[in-house]
Amino acid sequence: MPRITERQRQSHALLDAYVINLLATVEADLYKASVGSDSDTSMESPGSSAPPDPYASSSSSESEGDPIGDAIIQTLEELYSKRYSVERGFDLISKTKENLRLLLDDYRYKRPEIFRSYLRITPSCFDDLVKSIEHHPVFHSNSNKPQMPVEEQVAIALYRFGHYGNAASKVEDYGIGLPGSQHDATAWNQTRLPLDHENLLGPQDFVWADSAYPLKSWCQAPYKEPEKSDCLENTVHNYHVSKVRIRSEHCMGYLKGRWSSLRGLRLRIDDTESHQFATLWIACCIHLYNFAIAHEAQENLETDQFFIEGQNIMEEDRRKHEEWAAKRQERLVEEERNYDVEERVELIEGKIKREELKKELLEYLSLAQ
Repeated sequence: MPRITERQRQSHALLDAYVINLLATVEADLYKASVGSDSDTSMESPGSSAPPDPYASSSSSESEGDPIGDAIIQTLEELYSKRYSVERGFDLISKTKENLRLLLDDYRYKRPEIFRSYLRITPSCFDDLVKSIEHHPVFHSNSNKPQMPVEEQVAIALYRFGHYGNAASKVEDYGIGLPGSQHDATAWNQTRLPLDHENLLGPQDFVWADSAYPLKSWCQAPYKEPEKSDCLENTVHNYHVSKVRIRSEHCMGYLKGRWSSLRGLRLRIDDTESHQFATLWIACCIHLYNFAIAHEAQENLETDQFFIEGQNIMEEDRRKHEEWAAKRQERLVEEERNYDVEERVELIEGKIKREELKKELLEYLSLAQ
């Protein structure tokens, strides 16, 4: 929703006041006309049949003027007589064709909020980022053509990462590179965790997943239909799992809110090199996201514009994918029916683990009451 300016807010309030005053004036005039009509009728002869004029009193009132309405109209005229509702002093936002240097030399020190809106990180975080990578060999070529200053290269990259067309939590693991439209579970099976979970996770460790992922002892997913509706305990379990899973959604939303290019990566991918470039783009956004939240830990998440923007993105995505998610879940149920012996054993182990977790949850909830 577009943001309402202070002048628009004042204008709406004045117009509301004007309409209310107008209605009150008309109602008062009609009442006076009605009272005057009754008294005129009582003094007229029985044969007189002239109808009362309800607007006669109103006309006389208009001739007398409406001081409240006039004051509101005058205030509106004064409100729109100025281009800016707030007097502009020396703290103006500078504009120049050299936008990059303006950003780094001016906004960086005088207008940090504008700097962050462009590059999606605070000036102090930007400085730390430049210091941490400025000595990397990639920024120091041996050719005769000098590179742009490191801070300018970083600023350009951050700007492009953060714009789409015209905690959250830290990301601990990610998998990128599969081309085309891929099922979540298919992409998941190609990441490091499913392939090497025995070395990455301890004996009692597990990860939370949504209902589209295969249930295993180390990968816990909520109950699906018809198990979900079998008993109230399963519903309670799913509710609390969803509260845990929402952290993952917040993370994805915050990531996309900060680096809006991830909402729809507009890169042409037609060969190995361009495919590698796209994967590096995504990886850079993820690492910069982790770097930023570590250096902006003091930021208030509830008022963070990127976090709020990210939640709106995730809500929009959720509405778009509801039907697709339902079909995806049905497909997983069908796949479970066709499991081989080893996969069935893993599924049973996953269900046993889930029952243990549910029991612990219910015991905790009963003690908390």
